[in-house]
Amino acid sequence: MQIINKKIVFAIYLFALFFSSCRTYSSYNGVYKGINSAQKEMPGIYRCLIINSDRTFSYSYKFDLEEEKSSGTWEYTDEKNVILLTSDIKNLQQIPICFDTTSSYNIVDSIPIILKGFDTRYHWFISNGNDSILFMDSCLVIGHDFIKDGNCYITGLYKNQRWINMIKNKYVKTIPFVLRKTYIGCTISMGRHDLPYYIPMEERAYIKSTGVKLLTLNVFLKNTKTKIDTNCH
Repeated sequence: MQIINKKIVFAIYLFALFFSSCRTYSSYNGVYKGINSAQKEMPGIYRCLIINSDRTFSYSYKFDLEEEKSSGTWEYTDEKNVILLTSDIKNLQQIPICFDTTSSYNIVDSIPIILKGFDTRYHWFISNGNDSILFMDSCLVIGHDFIKDGNCYITGLYKNQRWINMIKNKYVKTIPFVLRKTYIGCTISMGRHDLPYYIPMEERAYIKSTGVKLLTLNVFLKNTKTKIDTNCH
């Protein structure tokens, strides 16, 4: 009987440990809104953080005509109930792209380049470091003289000059890529981001039942909607 009781106690202990593990590592997905404590008297301020169960997030901030937006992924840290938010874009002069090409054994006279997913609020150019060519639409054919078999990149200049002084990122640029004279086609894709207002983030967030504290920004956002994922990760 004593052995059976020990087995029951041990089983209860394992169940409690398992349940505790699930609670600790359950998903933190939810919608969090609020303002900085030092800005409570300032009307019209808005912050929102959305944490998704697929370990992505989106963040937005607006006060008067100032806006900031970001998006990326989150992961657990070694601290209890603290997650790390990391933006997809670390530097607006090094925007990641997907670069796909088709090649030939022969040197070609020109290369058609297709842009996908690029923000239409910008004029986009291709540059080889010395010369730049404007994309009139999403497709451009560049000639043999432009191709130097070296690093190129795509640059963007915000179109609307009327509002350009209000834009955080007037000029943006992709990571470099190589064009070769044997390419017969090239497609360059960019993730859909709100580039004019985008900010790189690397923020530690402390999650509580009532909301989330952004530790670097010293901002507390209230939990307005939460869907707890009870699966262990």
